[in-house]
Amino acid sequence: MKIFGRNKNYGSGRSIPVPVILAIIFGLGVAVTSGLYYQRYINTHQAMTQVIVPAHNINAYSLIKAGDLTWRQVPVGAVEPGTARKPDDLIGKVALAELYQGEQVRLERVGEAANEDRQVIAVNIDLARSGGGYFSPGDLVDVYFAETENVPGAMLASNARLLQLVDVQGNPIVPNQQAGLLQQAAQAPKTPAVAVLAVNPSDVAQVVRGAATGSKGIVLVKKMKP
Repeated sequence: MKIFGRNKNYGSGRSIPVPVILAIIFGLGVAVTSGLYYQRYINTHQAMTQVIVPAHNINAYSLIKAGDLTWRQVPVGAVEPGTARKPDDLIGKVALAELYQGEQVRLERVGEAANEDRQVIAVNIDLARSGGGYFSPGDLVDVYFAETENVPGAMLASNARLLQLVDVQGNPIVPNQQAGLLQQAAQAPKTPAVAVLAVNPSDVAQVVRGAATGSKGIVLVKKMKP
């Protein structure tokens, strides 16, 4: 078909002009570059704040000093509630559980030094009969001796502080492992757990019976409040 002196083939395919292709590529490049710059802007301009954290791991029942602490930059939204915000929240306090380098410190994991005159002792415990087995370092517990089911349990210590819970190989037991160990405790002839406790000096003589080889009469009762 000839229109205005030119042949027109309506059935043939048409290619996209090169300038259009270049414009599309340029537009995509601009979009990607803009997205990268925007992400970089968000990462570098989000609101930040400082929180006080341990400069190194602090052992349980250590007195916290200024040299044990450092500042850490975190996004404002990453500040955990109930944690130390300034050095005075921690300096001069006693760590009731191990505090880890760089981690924000919950205030219930430290205590007043004047109120924490304790001695540390490790004893075998019956995990299956102790507070459901769900303990965390820093928990406040009462210590009982319950050798047989026919004899009422006798309290050996009140308001002891649990520093660490370990298995017979000395490996720390974390809460999500304790449920499995409860079944082992019920079936095994020996208790699978050793509790490291901080007790009042006057209670040490009573609690040491739990350190005897093969002893598994010590039972811990977790307290919800002092």
